[in-house]
Amino acid sequence: MSEAWKSHKNKRLFVGLGVTATIALFVTSQLLINDNVPLNWIHNRIKDVVQKDEPIDMFVATAHAANFEHSPHLHTVYLNTMVGDTANSEEKRRDRMKFKCISDGDEVVDSLLHGIDGGGGCSWKNYYFVCQFQRPVQSVRLVDDSGFGPELAVKQPISGKIPLVVCLSRTFYYENWQVMLTVLEMYKAMGVSEFSIHIINIVKEVYDILKLYQNEINLKIHPGYLTPKILGRPENPNFETEAINQIVAYNDCFYSYREAAEFLIFSDLDDLITPENGDLLAKAQQLLQQFPTASSFEFPWTISKFGGAQNPSAFSIPRLFSGLEVLHIENYGKSIIVPKRICNAIIHNAVGESARVKGYEHKNVSFTEGHGRTLHIREMVMKDFNGSVADDKSVDKVDRKFVNIEAMERAERALRQRIDGKLNKAFQTLPSNLFFTPLFRNCYKDMILDKRQCSSLSFCKITTENRPQCAAVASDYKGYINGKLNFYVQHNLRIVEDSNCELQLANPVIIERR
Repeated sequence: MSEAWKSHKNKRLFVGLGVTATIALFVTSQLLINDNVPLNWIHNRIKDVVQKDEPIDMFVATAHAANFEHSPHLHTVYLNTMVGDTANSEEKRRDRMKFKCISDGDEVVDSLLHGIDGGGGCSWKNYYFVCQFQRPVQSVRLVDDSGFGPELAVKQPISGKIPLVVCLSRTFYYENWQVMLTVLEMYKAMGVSEFSIHIINIVKEVYDILKLYQNEINLKIHPGYLTPKILGRPENPNFETEAINQIVAYNDCFYSYREAAEFLIFSDLDDLITPENGDLLAKAQQLLQQFPTASSFEFPWTISKFGGAQNPSAFSIPRLFSGLEVLHIENYGKSIIVPKRICNAIIHNAVGESARVKGYEHKNVSFTEGHGRTLHIREMVMKDFNGSVADDKSVDKVDRKFVNIEAMERAERALRQRIDGKLNKAFQTLPSNLFFTPLFRNCYKDMILDKRQCSSLSFCKITTENRPQCAAVASDYKGYINGKLNFYVQHNLRIVEDSNCELQLANPVIIERR
């Protein structure tokens, strides 16, 4: 036990810390929103899942250093966690969530619950805890009243200046390479400086070509995050989270780039913000000049079908967009954010005050009208394209209201150069048929029929017969068990190739308080 902790316990000198921003519970689901479900149903459902006399289980994915303007606490550590959820009214249980943070410099502070999100009906949610220190921190221990708990390395933010970063959504059972290549090439052609993506699992041939893009477009590939087997719980917690740990991965990207990025986009692999001028960076700078106190700029979600090629040799970006059919346009969308003005990762927008640093405002779709859209390239309709790609005239069929033609042509030229060069072999091996996508479409329909309030995998039936090989995340875990507040942490994260595409529920090494 450290001298700082002994002194802290003997003298009862607790550091009085104020929360710089309180993040309210908000639903991040981009799939299911049903206003007709009574709140007391959600409350009772949560109480059914976790009783207040059970231990509180917390998976700590990452710890990040982050500094906020005008804050008296110069060195804040954000804990990016998943917690077996509780009802808001269970005050006694919330009290049991309190723990201490001890820095590698022996500074002791109280942890503060900074916010919650992740789907009203999900039994595992994103919890943000902060530890606010006065001195720099390289590692932090999370401890109970007896000083028992894990030590975590604190990830330092990326240094330097990067004009525009895209944090891509984590992949799970991902295979739709036609959309992926289109989104990567279009974003690069429209001015994105750097990309970051987390892998949970992905079809092997698609991963092979994604790896080749690392040096081509400045793409960073990271292992994703999965919660391990939780002692005493029968469920797979990863199947009870909103969109399988999407926010956890986004937060890792966000806090890594928060200091360096001038602008940042959280993007699914089937989302594409398309400014009317074909230049995302110039558009963001233009809007910021027009709205100098803005935290973010939202572009309306345009739900669409698109044209899919029967095989790799028939694929081109103009062909995909030539089959674009807009189904409907939402009154919300995806956003370009100013990272230093946002508190944590978002899915769609920073419309809630608690998502933003005080003094800044979100500009919704009414402010960006005429400046661009967010194409949600959702449903692929297979088409027979005649003739070679080189002689194709699909560009003439692309709707200029939704796609900037000059940016699309830049993207297509870059793709052809890569296919003719380093990407040729990997490109030719890409699958012609999609295995997992039809299964997830059925899963989505089941969730709609059941009026599920959590966009999770619990309804999905993933067949094991004739499934493709994958690359998948693997990790080692430790569980620090004291019976009241149990911490689970991971180490040795890695991406394993040639896996069977199953999401394995790993057993942690259990460390009990003695």
